[in-house]
Amino acid sequence: MADKFEKDGLGVQHFDFSMKELAERLRIDQSPIALVFTAACHSMRNACQGLQLWIDADSNYAEYLQYDITEMEKKKETQARLCRDLHLKASNNEFAVKSLKRNVDECDQQLRRLKPKELLLKTEERKLREQNKDVLVDLDIKQYRKLEMQIKGSLTDRDGIERFERLNSEILELKNRKPAIERRITDLERKQTWISGRASFKNQKEAKLEQAILDLRQSRRLARKAQVELERQEACLAKLKEIHLLKTTPETLKKIFHNMPLHSKYTQPSNKQKDRFDKFCRKVAQEIDGDWARLYRALPFYPIRGQETIASDIDDITSRFLRNTDEQAQQALTRWRRWHTRACAKDLRDALLMIRRKDILDKLERNNQEDTSTVSPKMHRVVHFPKIANRVRKKNHYLHF
Repeated sequence: MADKFEKDGLGVQHFDFSMKELAERLRIDQSPIALVFTAACHSMRNACQGLQLWIDADSNYAEYLQYDITEMEKKKETQARLCRDLHLKASNNEFAVKSLKRNVDECDQQLRRLKPKELLLKTEERKLREQNKDVLVDLDIKQYRKLEMQIKGSLTDRDGIERFERLNSEILELKNRKPAIERRITDLERKQTWISGRASFKNQKEAKLEQAILDLRQSRRLARKAQVELERQEACLAKLKEIHLLKTTPETLKKIFHNMPLHSKYTQPSNKQKDRFDKFCRKVAQEIDGDWARLYRALPFYPIRGQETIASDIDDITSRFLRNTDEQAQQALTRWRRWHTRACAKDLRDALLMIRRKDILDKLERNNQEDTSTVSPKMHRVVHFPKIANRVRKKNHYLHF
């Protein structure tokens, strides 16, 4: 029994190192039951210290979040600038592709128009080269005859002299025809060279077009990647701001404790609630008249705005809309809704009660009741069913008298 108690019972080895040292120091190794309360207090103290460390770390979490938000905003600005540059580059590449396509189409149309002319130029050049060849052959033959007549001495009689002079005149005429034919051939070659230059120009434009299309695809791909990264950073920034808001607002714990819905300032209200609030603000602006400045001073702001800032807002609205009190009140409520991230109808009602303008609320409530009472009920369609003749049922009785 003693052996079983020593094996299965509570021993000093079941405690941590600090409790073992305490047992050795107090010489209570054989009575570990005396360490139970001490160990429980020690564990509770460690748990409280851990909770205190967690609370201290959590108190600085909002500050760390603010640093992260600042850094994320910088990254977002850099990414937005990069995204904008990439979109601009993609637009420029798209414009370059369109311009090159237009140039290639123009060159193609021009070459199609010049194709018949090029065939005519080649045909004419071939004919001129044949003529030039014939002229050169005739010139060689006549010069040879002239030289032969001079060698043989056939210039003694009158007939030989006439034939010699006629041969000279033909040689001179052939020499005069030769430069004109050569100039015409050179002109035709220059025109054909210009047409072939247009064809090479088209080939260059087509090569540039292919490269521009590749650049456009690459720039669009990079722009899409940058846009996706920007959207991811915006989502992360919105989540960080929402967490920071829940961490810094004094009402978060209260809402969590009472199981109330948590609303961030980035959460947009429904369209129906927004329309009701807009209508309420417009009616208040129409009824408040000259008390809009008092109302603007009584309205709450979150984040808090100082009295000097509120006074500068009132001066700005008064100077910009000098003779129209309705517009001044409308601008004041619009500015309040822009600067107060938690603007609601309750805040506006409380401010009206604070400046003792309950008459506006009563009037608006009466008008609302009149509007609801004058609304005609919904028309229902009446359906007439045909009448069915009552069938005479024969009652069966068990007793007949």
